[in-house]
Amino acid sequence: MFAIRISLLSGLCLVVTACVGPRTPETLAHSNMKKSVVWEGTASGGVRAIQLTDLRPAEEPEVAVLSQMRIRFLARDSYEVVEEHLLRTKDGKVVALGMNPELVDANRDGAYEVLQRGNKFSEVGLIGHSGHLLWSFQPDPNFQSNELMAADVDGDGRQEFYSSGFTGLYRLNPEGEIEWRYEAPEHASLPWISDVEVLPDPVSGEKRLLALYDNTLVVLNAGGEVLRSFRPGYRFNKYEVVEWNGVPLIMTGYPGGVIVMMDSTGETVATFGLGGFRPNRETQATSVRFEASREAYLAILAHSKGAVRNSQLTILSPEHEVVYREVLGRTRGLLALKKPGTDAEVLLVGDGPHAVLEYRMEGE
Repeated sequence: MFAIRISLLSGLCLVVTACVGPRTPETLAHSNMKKSVVWEGTASGGVRAIQLTDLRPAEEPEVAVLSQMRIRFLARDSYEVVEEHLLRTKDGKVVALGMNPELVDANRDGAYEVLQRGNKFSEVGLIGHSGHLLWSFQPDPNFQSNELMAADVDGDGRQEFYSSGFTGLYRLNPEGEIEWRYEAPEHASLPWISDVEVLPDPVSGEKRLLALYDNTLVVLNAGGEVLRSFRPGYRFNKYEVVEWNGVPLIMTGYPGGVIVMMDSTGETVATFGLGGFRPNRETQATSVRFEASREAYLAILAHSKGAVRNSQLTILSPEHEVVYREVLGRTRGLLALKKPGTDAEVLLVGDGPHAVLEYRMEGE
């Protein structure tokens, strides 16, 4: 049985840092956590993704920082910007990458495409590295697809695409063509599929799909067959699946400034507050091994509701204690990065439209 314990910040050695403009209104830091700015500039629309990629001719993988319009490739060791890409159409118009972009290699030719993952009715589709739209996906002209995800669930070495929305859950091939469709049961009061994520099987480790409709979570295989379903004790429409020290967790933000963590059966294993920060229901998370000799920490990004465009970073220790908390400018950029020459990892996080920050444990 997986147990989790969340403790209050009292008793920890904390440093309170003064505000540095509106981007960091409050910082509560564990004494061993070191933060530094590794990239600073202008990322229009904010840092929307940070990922490690080898989808560009280079001697080793690079850190890609994606904003609304630009893709910046940073050297993994020095964070020096080695190349910037601004995609344009044939007539010279700059191509917007969307609210939630990701670099993928759909046809396995070694060159990147930009996956427009959607999110709250933004663009859903695939853009070629030369800037042309390869395909978009909107099966019903009256309803925008909710989100698009790329994953190799069937294990054949080739990414498939999964789209959730008002008309169901779809599996698409790399050309954007429908391979199968799953619809919520007719008795569902809210039949739209509001989210889909990859859920590792806790026993076999095989990848499954986890879809949500009408507060019911459905586990499917890569062929669209329903394996099981369950109803959690909380109502939500967005969630994140993260593996933390070998345990897959389903995580969501909840009204009132609460993060809820559930196991792969929907049982609640932890809830904890965000110190007055009120998130929407969408959260992000990644495990990060700050110390090579210890198990991984868990970094969580929660995003504010309404007009205030902030994100809050919370870091939990392997002992499940809150050891770091900071409010940043709105961002979706979050990456655990293993640095060359060490077994430890650092954490990269965006900070609004201005910066990428690195967090490391001092002494590592």
